[in-house]
Amino acid sequence: MVLSRVDAFIFALTATTSSVALMASQAMAEDVDSDGEIMVMEEVVVSAQRRDTTILEVPVSVTAIGGTELENTSATSIMDYAAKIPGLNLVGGGTPGQVTLTLRGVSSSVGGGANVATYIDETPVGSSSIYSRASILQLDFFPYDIERLEIVRGPQGTLYGASAMGGLIKYVTKKPNLQEVRMRGGAGLRSVEGGGDLGYNVQGSVSVPLVKDSLGMSVSGYHSNTPGYIDNYRRGEDDINEVRQSGARVALQWNPSEKIDINLSGIVQDVDADDQATIFLDPTSSEPVVDELSTGAYLREPFKKTMYFTALNISWNIGVADLVSSSSYSYTKTRDGIDGTSVYGGLVPIFSGGAVPEGNIYYDNTVKVKKYTQELRLVSSDEEAAFQWILGGFFTDETATNAQYFTAEDPAGNLVDFLNPMADILLDSSYKEYAVYGDVTVDFTDRFELTAGLRWSKNDQVYTEYDDGLFYGFMGSAMGGASSEEIVTYMVSPKYTLSEDLMVYARYATGYRPGGPNVAIFGIPPQVDSDTLDSYEIGLKGRLLDGKLTLEGALFQNDWQGLQVTASGGGFGWLENGGDARVKGLELSSSVNVTPEFKLSFNASYTHTEFLDDAPSLGAVAGDRIPFVPDWLIGATADYGFQVSGGWTGWVSGSVRYVDDQTYFIPDIGASRTMDSYTTVDLRAGFENGPWEVKLFANNLTNRHAHTDESLLVNFFGVPVNGQATILQPRTIGISVGYSY
Repeated sequence: MVLSRVDAFIFALTATTSSVALMASQAMAEDVDSDGEIMVMEEVVVSAQRRDTTILEVPVSVTAIGGTELENTSATSIMDYAAKIPGLNLVGGGTPGQVTLTLRGVSSSVGGGANVATYIDETPVGSSSIYSRASILQLDFFPYDIERLEIVRGPQGTLYGASAMGGLIKYVTKKPNLQEVRMRGGAGLRSVEGGGDLGYNVQGSVSVPLVKDSLGMSVSGYHSNTPGYIDNYRRGEDDINEVRQSGARVALQWNPSEKIDINLSGIVQDVDADDQATIFLDPTSSEPVVDELSTGAYLREPFKKTMYFTALNISWNIGVADLVSSSSYSYTKTRDGIDGTSVYGGLVPIFSGGAVPEGNIYYDNTVKVKKYTQELRLVSSDEEAAFQWILGGFFTDETATNAQYFTAEDPAGNLVDFLNPMADILLDSSYKEYAVYGDVTVDFTDRFELTAGLRWSKNDQVYTEYDDGLFYGFMGSAMGGASSEEIVTYMVSPKYTLSEDLMVYARYATGYRPGGPNVAIFGIPPQVDSDTLDSYEIGLKGRLLDGKLTLEGALFQNDWQGLQVTASGGGFGWLENGGDARVKGLELSSSVNVTPEFKLSFNASYTHTEFLDDAPSLGAVAGDRIPFVPDWLIGATADYGFQVSGGWTGWVSGSVRYVDDQTYFIPDIGASRTMDSYTTVDLRAGFENGPWEVKLFANNLTNRHAHTDESLLVNFFGVPVNGQATILQPRTIGISVGYSY
């Protein structure tokens, strides 16, 4: 591996930090006091294991990022704070709301559904079906109204069920304040290198105790605009990919007694992008056709995603246990416009008998998902007991439609009537899941405890496909199928406390991603089975130097059975099980307060992946790497707090992240390619005086035009026509002002 100057700097910083602490995670909340000192405060409590536990006590790899820290990154997407999360890789889809998550080498780029579960508080969001594009349409949740973000690595199938093979991302939202009125507000400006107009953001929240200590309500909202920076050389248009994001949240908390806690919330979120942050590459060299910020798409490729989410969480202490009910309903609509001219445009003169020259093909893909979930669980209430337990049941009812519509235009942009629609496809699917689970923790001695869990799940699915249009009208009115599966997942985790501040643990856990029915066509498997994962992990975590140093590390191996892979032929696509794979890895992280004002944080992960069997439909052979999983992910952050004057305090923060090269496959031509490694540098600063705060940031300071995704388009005749790459947002500089009351 050849290192650039910036890469060499990262590894030098890594070596320096590692000499202080080999392994760690940020396990302390922190702030800057009036003297500019970074204060070590209370231990962070996380809830990702279904009970509140300090991050250094739970025997699983977990990272927690506080809401203030998220805001300080000036994030508009989860990609903006990935540097803080060991083992997390993101494949960008071109806009916020389009991203594929990978944790510990378990890539959602393989197969149809997501491999990393996403929760808001106690309820899941996103689809469990293989027909809803769940692997790429992940949630980007704005950080202004978030208490913290929890990322749990390794399969969480016992407590969270389907689609948590790689791990879990959990957004914990802020509850209303029941004692006093709280108000916050802010606004900011940002400039993107190569972009047009300035971007901006505004946000605000208010929390009011309607009945002191008993009933409270909060309302928050935001809107942000990110200017476009991609030019289209074919159409002669500049800055085409402007993005607008907005959302609001209403929350109500009611404590009718000391034993009952009721929380009701509603969220609406909208992403509206004029075009994608993608560029054209030469199909042979993979170099930009024009430059690093230019595309040659014939047509606009807009993206719009709207989510409505409501949740009701009730906790009632009944003495021996807490009875928890979590209910949610969500509706998500995603509309994605895709330029299919390069792939299908050559068919226009063929089907028009030469009357119409090669024209434009527009592909409209609209996905709607309605999801209802209900979970009931009992959690033993005595946190000091030698025997603690959880018993729960879960149900979800999900319906989805995936509408795909192809239209043909002549070179002037006029619809060719006798060719339209070229294809009109509607995929209807339903997914119902039932599950019961249990989890127990036994303290055998003051130092040794054992946690074990078991979950039984059953899912029933129905799939119907309606085809019409020039290409598919001969298929008939409807076809489809049904499937039913029963899955058992389990977990065993012994933990041994070496000292008051240091412990080791081992963990064996399993997870799965649901399968489902395939389209009913001769020669295609009637259904794809769930793929499953067995994970083996040993870890160490703790703190030293009077809490100034925290450390965490883990060695793991994932045995992945029956991988779901995509296959295609005759104009149809489907899923099949493509053999086994193995992932081996190491995660290390550290956080140390070098002085009261200066803190260093570091994380690194090494992940070795390989297919154990050939996967012909994917174009992979045994020994190949799993696509879009870098071997190395490294991040380092330095924070410095200081006193200014006139009551002002300040802080500065700098972070670097290295992402190793990644492999991807091109099954249409039986080839694979490598996406280059890259390094990013971010700088941030802030100044506070009482209720006022001013923040400045420079993300991607070196203006690295890194590729977060690559693909090669092959036309209908099997000829490579052009490559595409999603570009990391260029250098973005901004300022924001906030006020809190």
